[in-house]
Amino acid sequence: MNIKDLKPIPKYIQNAIIKKDAELGNKPVGSTRYYAYLITRRKELIKITVAMRYCRKKLYMKQVAVHALHGKECFVKDMCFNYICGYITGWYEEGLTKYKKWYEGGWGTADDKYYDPYAPIVNKQIIPKLPQFRYSAVELYDGINVFRYLRMYEKYPQLEYLMKLGLKKLAASRQILEKIGKDKQFCK
Repeated sequence: MNIKDLKPIPKYIQNAIIKKDAELGNKPVGSTRYYAYLITRRKELIKITVAMRYCRKKLYMKQVAVHALHGKECFVKDMCFNYICGYITGWYEEGLTKYKKWYEGGWGTADDKYYDPYAPIVNKQIIPKLPQFRYSAVELYDGINVFRYLRMYEKYPQLEYLMKLGLKKLAASRQILEKIGKDKQFCK
């Protein structure tokens, strides 16, 4: 994935984010919330995290992290992690702060496991439409990290059976998934 392929947030996604924010309840004015949406570029599933904030009765949204399903690195912009308060987003470009922070600037890269805050996905319904994830049972998954689930599904397709049987706790165990893949007697 190339960061130059990234386009601005589509209008229908902005509307979906506003709708999801209203569903989750009113938050304090000035706090930053994170939402994510999924796109496909060059036959790869990509999750884009959006930071959202109301300030002076005006809505501000910007893309802060981009993760590819099979990528080893992610792209990050205007975001850092603090052990005390979690993820922080800089709003200097939008004119909400007077001074530019050290982490603000252009797009940078980081390891894929970092810069992935909890962000509800607003268009999760596109995953079953992709041919490789048609039978993944991702609509039954109610966990936080959807990409972790999809990576496990690619490695262990038997994950679908456990999810459809309602055994969600067992579906997260690699040991059980490997045992199901090898031992037919254990499946029975």
